[in-house]
Amino acid sequence: PVDVDLIWTDLDGKKGDISIAASLGAATLDFPLLSWQKPADSPSTAQVSLTIVEGVLTEMREFSVKGENLDIAGTAKFTAAGEPFDEVEFTRMISPGNDFNSKITFRADDGLDIDIRGKSLNVAHFFEERDEEFSEFPPLNLSLNVDRLQVLEGSAFEQVSGTFEHGEKIWRSIFLNARMADTGTLNFHILPDGDKRRLTLYSNNAGEFLRRFKI
Repeated sequence: PVDVDLIWTDLDGKKGDISIAASLGAATLDFPLLSWQKPADSPSTAQVSLTIVEGVLTEMREFSVKGENLDIAGTAKFTAAGEPFDEVEFTRMISPGNDFNSKITFRADDGLDIDIRGKSLNVAHFFEERDEEFSEFPPLNLSLNVDRLQVLEGSAFEQVSGTFEHGEKIWRSIFLNARMADTGTLNFHILPDGDKRRLTLYSNNAGEFLRRFKI
C-alpha cells in the first residue's frame, strides 16, 4: 500500500491544479537508467503538481522523488492532446555516481533529443548489457557535457563532451572528447562511410586509455 494525499484546486472553472504527495516507504522501486533500486520499508517520497486546462493535462509544474541515495526533480510538458510527453526536464538527477540535469524532447518520429550536463554520469551498467539490448533504443540524438563519466567500476574519464546519434538499431555517429585527468586526452569518433561506419580513436597516452578500460 502507498499513502497518497491529493488536493484539487478549481481556479476559474476552466483551469485547475492537482497536487499529489505520496509516501513510498512500503513500495519497491527500480530505476534501471540510474542503476538504483529501493527495497520495501526504505523511506522514500514523491510529489507531483499538475495543471489542467479545460479537462486536458497541459504541464507537470514540478515533480520529485527522494529516497536513500536518490534525489530527482523536474518539470514536464504534455502534448496538445494531453498525452505524455512533449518535453521533460530533469533539473536534478542525483544517485550513486550521478549528479546531472537533463532535458528530453519527444520528436514527431517517436525519437528523442536528449541533453545531459552536470558534474557526473555513471554509465558502467550499460557496458554490462548485451549488444542486442542497445538495438532497442529509439531514434536518438544525445548531447553530453559532464565533468566526470564513469564507464567501468572504478574507471572514469574527465571533462567529457560529445554528441551521439542512434538510428536503425545502430549508433550511426559518435563524437566524444575527454581528458584522462592530467595524463592525456581521448578523441573517439564513429562516422558513416557508405553502407558501413568508420571508427577513429586517438589518445596521446594509449597505456592510460587501456588501463581505464581494464584492457
